[in-house]
Amino acid sequence: MATRDTLDILLLGTACEDMAAGLRQRHYRVFPVSRTEAAVAMLNVRAFDVILLAGEPADMGTTDAVVRLRGGIGATAAVTPLVVCDSSEHGSELALAAGADRALDTEAIIEWLAGLSSPADVEANDPCVGVALPETMTGHNLLRLLGETLRQQRAALDPAVFRPEHLADIAHRLKGSAANFGYAALGSVARDAMRFSEDPQLIVELAGKLRLEIEISINDIDHRLKLANK
Repeated sequence: MATRDTLDILLLGTACEDMAAGLRQRHYRVFPVSRTEAAVAMLNVRAFDVILLAGEPADMGTTDAVVRLRGGIGATAAVTPLVVCDSSEHGSELALAAGADRALDTEAIIEWLAGLSSPADVEANDPCVGVALPETMTGHNLLRLLGETLRQQRAALDPAVFRPEHLADIAHRLKGSAANFGYAALGSVARDAMRFSEDPQLIVELAGKLRLEIEISINDIDHRLKLANK
């Protein structure tokens, strides 16, 4: 068992060097790369606590980079927070629609990172999750992040705001991480939603099933975290 009080941050983009210096001053471990494919390669061989995009990558636009990162990494990395440094309304909307978890300005990112980096006991095999977890994040923190992702997608599936053309993207965000954390039913519904997302006769039904499984999974996560905190 070890104690951690920092974060491992994969920093992608042409403006990453300036931001890397500021993050290192705050004692974060920063791994800057300028190309999206280099970031994907790193994510497939090791774990990070946060993926941060600062400036447009050298090989593609920011929105395309978000899509590539979400589509080209394994299940554990798929629940890693992906944050874009962009405070403009238009840029934020594009980044979030593409799969980013947050779009924030630099000051807000620093504040958000500070909230993630409190000391925590790390176990190589956390019983809360039931699978071997990367040493860079506690199992409980990963589970909380999954719960946060599920709440975001549940909100997107609310009938009052749901847009059918977003079903495949929502399902894609969930299918890998759900299976990785033992939520097989949610993963199965997410795969069905991806497969039949262009069938107008099934979209509403699939969205409803997905939202129900998300609700069940959120309740289970909350219960597991409550037990872990006793």
